[in-house]
Amino acid sequence: MLGSGRYVKAKLPTGEPAPLALDATLRAAAPHQSARRAAAGDDSLHIRAEDIRHKVLSRLTGASVLFAVDASGSMGSDEVMSHAKGVVLSLLTDVYQKRDRVGMIAFRGTEAKVALPFTTSVELARKKLENLPTGGKSPVALALAKSLGEIRREMKKNPGRTPFLVILTDGKANISMEGKDPFDEALKQAKMVRASGVKTLLV
Repeated sequence: MLGSGRYVKAKLPTGEPAPLALDATLRAAAPHQSARRAAAGDDSLHIRAEDIRHKVLSRLTGASVLFAVDASGSMGSDEVMSHAKGVVLSLLTDVYQKRDRVGMIAFRGTEAKVALPFTTSVELARKKLENLPTGGKSPVALALAKSLGEIRREMKKNPGRTPFLVILTDGKANISMEGKDPFDEALKQAKMVRASGVKTLLV
């Protein structure tokens, strides 16, 4: 397969493999057909190397959206978690329509786990979200570090996609990652996410 994407225009060959732009090639050859047929003594279609045109394809792009969901006890009330899940479900609808990739990290207690590796299955993401258990403290710093690591891995696999991080938390960081103040650690990790250039939404 020489390439994928939408055919946007034609170009002269550059020496690199590329799909043939048949329409543009025929247009380039058309003005010369009378002379070439007369010289050849036949009525065939004569296409020469100088007529060849290649396709220019638009690059297939999209987004890879990672949801970092705070499943700690402070998010465990029906009202708070219901609101958070409602926001995510709304965003997942948008992800589905655009055929983006989606992943999910859930954090609570002393852990931040990959609840869903990056996938195009929005339905699977919905099920993971609906069955997400809650309880324990909130390791925000660890969640941010884990999220950035997952996004970097995704970008190595799919470099043409735009990474997004959606963080759902009440911001009550109360578990340390390095034995320091939990809030300061969370702030430090947030600055690292910002420095990475990853587009981030805090809900």
